[in-house]
Amino acid sequence: MPWRRIGASVVAVLLPALQACYTYGPLTTPSPAVGQTFEFEVSDRGRVDLSERFGPGLTEIEGRLVANENSQYVINVFRVSHLNGQTAQWSGETTRINQSFIGTVRARRLSRGRTALAAAGATGVVVALLASRGLLGRWTGDSDTPDDEEPPISTRIPLFQFRW
Repeated sequence: MPWRRIGASVVAVLLPALQACYTYGPLTTPSPAVGQTFEFEVSDRGRVDLSERFGPGLTEIEGRLVANENSQYVINVFRVSHLNGQTAQWSGETTRINQSFIGTVRARRLSRGRTALAAAGATGVVVALLASRGLLGRWTGDSDTPDDEEPPISTRIPLFQFRW
């Protein structure tokens, strides 16, 4: 297996695990800090007033807080969730949301338990790759044919035969 394919496989397996390292929890400060990622739970009033912009049944907005000014949150939106369970990914578009439209704000934090679990999984993937015959064969010099066998006699047929 080529090294690029192995590297791509490892990245494909481990990348989703990095998302598992984070969780959202209640704020420990009176107001959210600019530059951090938050999950904004939309109130009933906000659900009605924001339906034209985000669609009906909006429940949560996930994004990075750009500014907290004039009783409005300025947010780079990454994801929105709706009452029917559907989520939509956004690419960081900036939007202003009235603070009265938000019920609860939860801060994104590193989860020690999930990070330990992801690290254990990553270690397992690396060990499995190292233990596989293909990778170990590259480092130890193992091949498909045992060393104690005689090499085959040449089966080449000469094009011309010289007779003296």
